[in-house]
Amino acid sequence: MTKQPEYTYERESTVWCVVHWKKLDNNSYSGEKIATYILKDDARKEVFRLNGWTDNRIEFSTNWNGKLHNNAFTSIRLWNEKKYVIGRDYDVWLSHIRKGFARLVAVKRMKLHQINEYIARIDTGYSADECQNIIRTMYKNKRIDWNTQDLALCLFVYVDEKKNLFNQ
Repeated sequence: MTKQPEYTYERESTVWCVVHWKKLDNNSYSGEKIATYILKDDARKEVFRLNGWTDNRIEFSTNWNGKLHNNAFTSIRLWNEKKYVIGRDYDVWLSHIRKGFARLVAVKRMKLHQINEYIARIDTGYSADECQNIIRTMYKNKRIDWNTQDLALCLFVYVDEKKNLFNQ
């Protein structure tokens, strides 16, 4: 039997609610709505934060270079040594569609200016300059000093299902 999480989320009409659960004396639980969100993903992220869970989900809004259709793929992300751990499995999503589980097999720490033609073309299909501009645009709402900010060039390999012509 699985343990009841302290926080969960559920749909209520047109919004998503975060619920705080308390165990009662008779071994039942009482839930209290503590927050509402319009987007399901926002409620999910808040539940992960409140429960202290590690979110092993990586999301893509664009399938740059068609890379997510391959058995292995790269991703350039902001450096986060707690999130990107070699050997950890990640749930891969493309625009709210689950692509599968992928294991992180290698991480290379680098700066934005170190993205060369080789890395850029494999990861995005664009030139090094265009790739650097794409990354700047992706993180435009964050105050980032690109001279000091580290990036993680991550290499993932799918581990849960075989990729073929019919399940891409």
